[in-house]
Amino acid sequence: MMPAELVRLLEITAATIELLGVSVLVAGFLISVGRYLKHYRHMDRPALVREFKRGLGRTVLVGLEILVAATIVKTVTVKATLFSIGLLAGMIAVRTILSWTMVLEMDGHWPWQSEPRMHRRDKIRT
Repeated sequence: MMPAELVRLLEITAATIELLGVSVLVAGFLISVGRYLKHYRHMDRPALVREFKRGLGRTVLVGLEILVAATIVKTVTVKATLFSIGLLAGMIAVRTILSWTMVLEMDGHWPWQSEPRMHRRDKIRT
């Protein structure tokens, strides 16, 4: 069992990391919207929307990474219950699925594919 002071310090650390994760999400959203509005009249729409999605995608990935780190701190050091471990596993699964779909959206291919399918040239066998 850990001393009460250490448990309290780790709880504060986890809460601080959670606050940082939420701050990253909010700041990244505001920056992405700001860039969108700044370039609204000067860029063509498809490129503008693509850049907006990329900015939001990166923000969500970084924010979720930080929130997963906070959950790990809470689960491993503060309160390891079956519920908290399940919550951690769920967050990691959601984060993984989101990152895969964001890579597909931003790059046009799944993370395990070397290049987008739309750019591959089918070889004709004769």
